[in-house]
Amino acid sequence: MKLPTCMICGKLGTPLGTIAGREIVICNDCLIPLYNMLGAAVALVKPAKPKRAPPKKPLSPEEFKEQLEKAVDRRKRVLLIPFAERRRVSRDVARSVAEELVREKGWTLEGEGEKVALVKPE
Repeated sequence: MKLPTCMICGKLGTPLGTIAGREIVICNDCLIPLYNMLGAAVALVKPAKPKRAPPKKPLSPEEFKEQLEKAVDRRKRVLLIPFAERRRVSRDVARSVAEELVREKGWTLEGEGEKVALVKPE
């Protein structure tokens, strides 16, 4: 019968399993320093992980109206639904703001469904 010996110092140890066909055995004397170093290694690796940016807050209807107005002035035509989704504004709010701009500025809404565009006449 073969007794499991530590991979590091050769003393009698505890088998932890096999990796790539090789049995991993470690004694208690070697395990404690390795376990203590593991915490330091994890602490070194954790800050290297990039942090995610916090999610953006949805715009208020007034801010959305200002941005939509500037975009239509600049581009003459803006697809309403994708524009609202990029700014985290609901479709209902986007439609109501667009209809308000149609009444105020005399612009038009073209298309239907996902393809609704706010158009500034030339």
